[in-house]
Amino acid sequence: MSFFTKDLNEASDSMSIELAAKELRRFLQSPHPEVLCINGNWGVGKTFAWEHFRKEQAAAGLIALNKYSYVSLFGQNSLSDVRDSIFENTRRSETRQNTAGENIRQLTEDAGQNFSKLLKLLSPELRGKFPLNTRILFSSVQNQIVCIDDLERAGKDLSKSDVLGLITQLKEQKKCKVVLLLNRNELGADKDDFDIQIEKVADSFFEFLPSATEAADIGVEKSTSFSASLRTSVVALGIVNIRVIKKIESFCARIEPMLADFDNRIFSQAVQSIALFAFAKLQPNLAPDLDWIASYNEFRTTEEENDEIKSQWSKLLSNYQFVHVDEFDMALLHGVRRGYFDEKEIRLRATVSQQSLSLQDQDNSMHQAWRLYHDSFDDNQNDVLDKLDSAFLENYAAVTPLNVGGIAMIFKELGRPQRSRELVEFYVNNRAADPEFWNLKDYSFGSEITDPDVIELFSTKYQSVKPESDSPRDILLRIAKDSGWGQSDTQTLCGVSEEEFIEMFKSTRGSDLRRITREALRFANRYDEEMPEHQIGVRANAALQKIADESEINARRVKVHRSNL
Repeated sequence: MSFFTKDLNEASDSMSIELAAKELRRFLQSPHPEVLCINGNWGVGKTFAWEHFRKEQAAAGLIALNKYSYVSLFGQNSLSDVRDSIFENTRRSETRQNTAGENIRQLTEDAGQNFSKLLKLLSPELRGKFPLNTRILFSSVQNQIVCIDDLERAGKDLSKSDVLGLITQLKEQKKCKVVLLLNRNELGADKDDFDIQIEKVADSFFEFLPSATEAADIGVEKSTSFSASLRTSVVALGIVNIRVIKKIESFCARIEPMLADFDNRIFSQAVQSIALFAFAKLQPNLAPDLDWIASYNEFRTTEEENDEIKSQWSKLLSNYQFVHVDEFDMALLHGVRRGYFDEKEIRLRATVSQQSLSLQDQDNSMHQAWRLYHDSFDDNQNDVLDKLDSAFLENYAAVTPLNVGGIAMIFKELGRPQRSRELVEFYVNNRAADPEFWNLKDYSFGSEITDPDVIELFSTKYQSVKPESDSPRDILLRIAKDSGWGQSDTQTLCGVSEEEFIEMFKSTRGSDLRRITREALRFANRYDEEMPEHQIGVRANAALQKIADESEINARRVKVHRSNL
């Protein structure tokens, strides 16, 4: 059993953050030279935790050695570069009060660090004329703490053995304390050799395996207004990647001012949904599929019970108390996918959600009617239908299209088909909503509504109220002016063929031509390749290429239009 394997197994059942804190504090408080190796997957917060505890101990005045240097090996290709970086990055402890003699030495070292950086800017010929070289400067590195990070990301010309040799030198000859941070799983063919060598180099070793709770403690900034709800969400989802947590936090921070004047429950929903969507996007190997989440509905009859993976996803979302993706959620999902949020779309969907909340607050009879259906095996069919009927008529303004479909279905299945249609007709005739509300094709859950009466009556309503669609050219010009667009706009543009783009570009003149080509091409950068909106830019570019192929002058013109991006 190797040194690595032994320590990994011994630590596997432990509270990793608690043990890490204890070990790091011991390491920092001891003046004796030693090597500590910390292994963990990318993103779990090794570097974050190390710096956190180092600064904590420094603030308390509990670090034995008063100099520190941090070096990442990412892209470094020689030991000389590593030595230079160690010397150049050496700093005094943040809180230690230096003596006059120490201040003089610090000034000397600072001058040497600046000189070292200056040498790198010179040509090799000029650099060779200076008697002082970086090996001499490196000789000042002693009796200090050195953190070497990203061993697995070192350049191809920098061998792992040479790095470990340097670490041994720092410990034995220069009396330094060295902490080595790495992801052993990414060492590739060097992994087995590393396991043998690290046993001879490292004095102690631990595996950094934070739980979701511990990761939240590390990664969630406690000063934000949404820290508590964000922490609850990332723990419930089992997220242990600190980078993912910080990305979710960033998304929430960006969305918060957009929802500042809405009910607090709207922003709480946003935090919960963004955490789930970002988890799915950033860790697709661990999280439910994002497209599957978009179509998820807790109350639907699932056909995936025999699919083990999707069954696990369903359990996760059920425990997460995530019911389905509504239109507000869909706007958030689009934002997470794109990497930015459309404030106009976010606020529009949030307004609809807030109206529904207000209506739900006024009367809870619809919820009570459904509970009468779900919560017993009583022989109360007529009572259930009567309660649903009266609750629907009282609360129709807050009922979603998805629930309309559910009510229509249950009335038909339980023997009241005529009343089913009457209720849908009442809803369509009396529900106040914008035209796109009636377009079931515009809903992420539109395919979940299968009742023919709902589909027919909604379609008829939509045809009677929908505005005349802007032309693709008008849409692109409006995007250029307002820097915003809606789902109906992208649906229209997704239907434009290469030939239609060619005709549009050739029939447009002046500044409008520059605007529409620029905005059309940008869609390829705004959306991921797997999304339909990405193809808008692809087809526009293909159309321009065909125009460019027609003549030399058009080739030059197209080059200019592409450069406007």
